[in-house]
Amino acid sequence: SDDELGQFLELAAFIQPGEDVRRHPNWERWAPHKQALSWQQMVDRSERSIEEVSSISCPVLLVKGTETADWLKRVVDALGKRIPGATVVELQGDHASHIQSIDAFLEALEEHVERARR
Repeated sequence: SDDELGQFLELAAFIQPGEDVRRHPNWERWAPHKQALSWQQMVDRSERSIEEVSSISCPVLLVKGTETADWLKRVVDALGKRIPGATVVELQGDHASHIQSIDAFLEALEEHVERARR
């Protein structure tokens, strides 16, 4: 919902606490994409296991940052070990390393796509 999107944007520090998100200059860009944040409801089911990721058959590029929290790095590494053919890259930065090191990310992504074409 719009309210949930507002809560997310506040928690992610895109807006200030108490700010009316609908008046933010980026609202018109953010609102149409709120469903992209709802993926967790589809995959966050208690009956899922980490072993299920071994059935992923498409090429997967996993990214972690040099400053990413250790527990998140462990998640990326665990997925990288269990997803067949996954590529794990570590970029300078934190959880948003793909943005902070965008040139390196785009290079890794291009290489990943090229490998997938072969």
